[in-house]
Order: sequence, then C-alpha cells, then structure tokens
Amino acid sequence: MRVLITGATGFIGRHLVARLQTDHEIYALVRRLPTQPHPAVRYLQQDLTAPLNRDLLPTHLDAIIHQAAVIDTP
Repeated sequence: MRVLITGATGFIGRHLVARLQTDHEIYALVRRLPTQPHPAVRYLQQDLTAPLNRDLLPTHLDAIIHQAAVIDTP
C-alpha cells in the first residue's frame, strides 16, 4: 500500500513510520526535512498551513494518516 503520513517526524508519526515501513510504501508530508531521514521514507516538504501543492503528491495513494498538529506553547 502507498500511505501518506502527515506529521511523520513527530513523536507518534516516527513510531508509525517505523511500524509501517516494512510492508508499505511511505510518503511523509513534512514542514521541514529531517536531519536524519528514515531510508525507507519519501519525504515531501509542505507547510500544511499554506495551500497544498498537489504536484508534490504521488498520483495514487491507498491511505492518508493525518498526524500533524499545530502546537501552541503558552
């Protein structure tokens, strides 16, 4: 399966990628590219607060798992 994960570099997202990467083709939609990228992941850089650049996305996806969040610290 081709799976797109938003928030793939966050705490839950990293664990999800580790769990899914052996059986699935993983695309990670991230705000910033990671300094230590996971070798089995294709990273797509996109700020989710901006309009989506659909040209970045693969032509076919089987699932989208949305893990991204805006975190406001007081």
